Amino acid sequence: IYTGLKSQTEAWQPDTLAVCYSTGKGVLATLAHILVSEGFLEYDKPIATYWPEFAQNGKEQMTLRHVLSHQSGMFDVRNIIESAREMLDWSHMLEVVAATKPRFLAGEGNAYQALTFGWLVGGILEKATGQSLDQLMQKYLVEPLQLDGAYFGTPANELDRVARL
Repeated sequence: IYTGLKSQTEAWQPDTLAVCYSTGKGVLATLAHILVSEGFLEYDKPIATYWPEFAQNGKEQMTLRHVLSHQSGMFDVRNIIESAREMLDWSHMLEVVAATKPRFLAGEGNAYQALTFGWLVGGILEKATGQSLDQLMQKYLVEPLQLDGAYFGTPANELDRVARL
């Protein structure tokens, strides 16, 4: 069921792709749970076990469980970057997140990781498996569920399907 416009001049089509914003958190969390069940990582091992560069500025004992439950203290993206454009560079943001000092120690508070959740969980999954987030998505979610158009970062050849906001 769909209706409306894909852009100011195009109708929405059955294959139109749309940005999902925070629903991506559920997808990433599901992928994390699958990879835990497959033995790639554990909820309560320090993230630094998989991502050694992460072990700085009070994050040495932070775990996947802390991140999944929004207890990492790593929620304040505005104070860790200078420009929103930085958020378009995945590798750069993983470096920024690894170097960041949390606003509180893991497990000592709760704060919704509106923007940082993706880099935190995605970075952990990539470091624990040695595979890109796109490869993991394809192998563990897209292919088994026969999904069309599920991406973290739309490939260039699919951009014409994306609805314009």
